[in-house]
Amino acid sequence: MKTVCHLTSVHKAKDTRIYYKECRALAEAGYDVKLVVVNSHDLKSDFENLEIVNVHVPFQNKLTRILKAPFAVLRTALEIDADMYHFHDPELLLIANRLRANGACVVYDSHEDVPNQIKHKSWIPVLAKSLLSWGYKYFEHRVANKLDAVITVVEPIADRFRMVNSRVVVLKNYPIIGNSLEKDNWLQRDALACYIGDLTEVRGSKTMVKSMESTSIKLELGGSFESNELSQEVRSYNGWEKVNELGFLNRERVHQVYSKCKVGLVLLHPTPSYIDALPVKLLEYMAAGLAVVGSDFGLIKEIVEKHHCGVLVNPLDEVKAGEAIMSLIDDDDRAKMMAENGRRAVEEHYNWQVEKLKLTDLYKTLLN
Repeated sequence: MKTVCHLTSVHKAKDTRIYYKECRALAEAGYDVKLVVVNSHDLKSDFENLEIVNVHVPFQNKLTRILKAPFAVLRTALEIDADMYHFHDPELLLIANRLRANGACVVYDSHEDVPNQIKHKSWIPVLAKSLLSWGYKYFEHRVANKLDAVITVVEPIADRFRMVNSRVVVLKNYPIIGNSLEKDNWLQRDALACYIGDLTEVRGSKTMVKSMESTSIKLELGGSFESNELSQEVRSYNGWEKVNELGFLNRERVHQVYSKCKVGLVLLHPTPSYIDALPVKLLEYMAAGLAVVGSDFGLIKEIVEKHHCGVLVNPLDEVKAGEAIMSLIDDDDRAKMMAENGRRAVEEHYNWQVEKLKLTDLYKTLLN
């Protein structure tokens, strides 16, 4: 049995893409899978042939993590002595060449367009952004050129890597249908909207809470705020009175919340991180049988318009967002039709069952 080792210094042990999708698919395909994570307490694996290995790395902030975590992960990875190493974080590019020197295949899974993100980070001085973006891109390409393969989530990122690596696979972050909800429970749902995920300004936290001021329903809100300042600000809005704050939810609780709501909100702001990004939250809502109120740009707009599964609004306009929510709540037949359209689209086009074959085929090619 071939041993394959996934590495992350940033993501949680049971990250949906890494653990539930990729590592699980490989374990089911007959590989001995090790997942190396940093500072995790959730080490119990739910699947046969899949082991979670924790590395303890004390750090105070992002900079000290970047300086310390990759090399702690490297030591553990080399002890495992895998046939394949598959890493998920930009900072682990620092150890890629050392992993290759061990004689194993090495794959980089690039989840985001980091050079573009650097240009728009508010905390980086304006004059330094272009230089840092260019420097990172140069380093990333130098490393990627020597890797056995690169995996990305969308075509625009893949196109950039194809300039330096001949084996680039787009592995879209589609939902797992088997974990979704029943299709015929619409009558048991309540007149509720929901959002579960990271609570940040660019993910629409302010817009969502403000939009509730003009509605007659509640918002089921799950997740953790990115800062105390943002948390305090949204709590001061009038719309907060119509928010049911749920905090962090595990996968089972997430599905329970989805099962009782009718509308899912995905009001991402048009930042470089989201313009070309695959809207995973949108696909989760569609798989769960929810009608959608989404941002009117990028792939969100393309998917919603193509499949008639929701209403599009300017994500910076809380009044229009509130009106869109109520337009679905007040027209139950229309909302139900959109929810059914979304669920059907996921079953036919946007599901992990199709994508995971790309992953297992890549592994067969590299390891054989």
